[in-house]
Amino acid sequence: MSRKPPLLTRDGAPHGPRACSACWLGEAGAAPSLETVRESLAAIADLGPMLEKQTGLADRIAKMEKDQAVFVAEVAAIADELALAASSGAILDVARAINDRVQTANAAQASRQGNNKVSDASAKDSARLPKHSRS
Repeated sequence: MSRKPPLLTRDGAPHGPRACSACWLGEAGAAPSLETVRESLAAIADLGPMLEKQTGLADRIAKMEKDQAVFVAEVAAIADELALAASSGAILDVARAINDRVQTANAAQASRQGNNKVSDASAKDSARLPKHSRS
């Protein structure tokens, strides 16, 4: 059984070209410089966290796209109930139109409630007056 030559000398120094040619660093044919090897190893060390970050960002993007699809479906359903033309524009324009209708309805309801309070107050004042002064 043949033994591979050691990658390090007895004093711990690398067998430059021999060490590089025995691994992925020697795939290009010529042994890279020590500086190139250090830069490559530093870049490789950074890959793990970068890949985790990329995976996290891809997951967040997928969730955002799902949220957008749900939003579009819900706005379209509400627009259909209100007989708004959902296809008449961008979905955000349709959402704004729905919001405008809700604001208008809320204002009308508040106005009616205010008018009812005035009518109720007038009726109570009228009930407090003596019968002979009501005429």
